[in-house]
Amino acid sequence: MPDNKLSSSDLSVLEHLSDTPQTISQREIARRSGLSVGMINAILKKLVHIGYVKTSNLNRRSIQYLLTPQGFAEKARKSYRYILKTVEQYRVIKLHFIDLLDNLAADGVTDFYLHGEGELADLIAMFCSDGGYGVVRKGLPVRGATGTVVLNAAEAPVKETTVPVINLAEVFANGKGSSGGPGGC
Repeated sequence: MPDNKLSSSDLSVLEHLSDTPQTISQREIARRSGLSVGMINAILKKLVHIGYVKTSNLNRRSIQYLLTPQGFAEKARKSYRYILKTVEQYRVIKLHFIDLLDNLAADGVTDFYLHGEGELADLIAMFCSDGGYGVVRKGLPVRGATGTVVLNAAEAPVKETTVPVINLAEVFANGKGSSGGPGGC
């Protein structure tokens, strides 16, 4: 019985084969995946051997690679597991962030400012509104504000503010942030 454990490279090749309805060359799979043609050749041989891909000779120089039902099923299983893992990571991040906000609120923080743009900022704004923390203001607070914290979703550190700053990228990457004030993540 062959080893059916697939690497991320193996899965990448399965993805490219299933996403391309027409014949695709090993060279094109290599270009799209960033792998070498030799690596693609070895992966295709493995996938044929374990029954996830079958080949068909188009002519003396061209081979067509087709996913078998087992190949489609394996791709679907891996995609399903990836989605479950992503949803679980989202849940853990949300719980961690809500816990952070609860701790800040317990320490007397009443105003939250969200600094930065992009997906992390959008996610944080959604968590804040879902958690009942009211409207989170965008930008930076005026000097001397009390009961205020800046939630920094930008890559660069926040400068020139007199209120505590929580760098969210650090919070989610390391489980800790940089804050000189309440909540001290």
